[in-house]
Amino acid sequence: SEIPDLKPTSGAAGGNSLLIAIATDAPLLPVQLQRLCKRAALGMARTGGISTHGSGDLVIAFSTAATETSGHVFEGEMLHFSQITHVHQAVVEATEEAILNAIVAAQTMTGRDGNRIFALPLDRFVEVMREHGRLK
Repeated sequence: SEIPDLKPTSGAAGGNSLLIAIATDAPLLPVQLQRLCKRAALGMARTGGISTHGSGDLVIAFSTAATETSGHVFEGEMLHFSQITHVHQAVVEATEEAILNAIVAAQTMTGRDGNRIFALPLDRFVEVMREHGRLK
């Protein structure tokens, strides 16, 4: 199939946005959730994303783990810092997979002011992925 001209149809500033939401039931402290947000950028980078100056990338992470408070005192169990590496790895891999799934599922669309975004030509995508050893 013919590959379309992928240049923006208007004077776009070159900034696209990516919103990543990380939800976990792991009992994590706020600083641990912040670290998960940083790991999501690694998953984005695996797909070729560079988070340009004009992009509005946003990452949010939260835990649904049950906690109890007694007045101003927090009571509950938290995942020890030495045990969080597997959660970091999961965030990187899940972010990468979610982005690839979105790319593959996308359809060509025309938005405001005639701005057009093209779907990925899937036959060419599979071919390129195989050429670079990313698919067997």
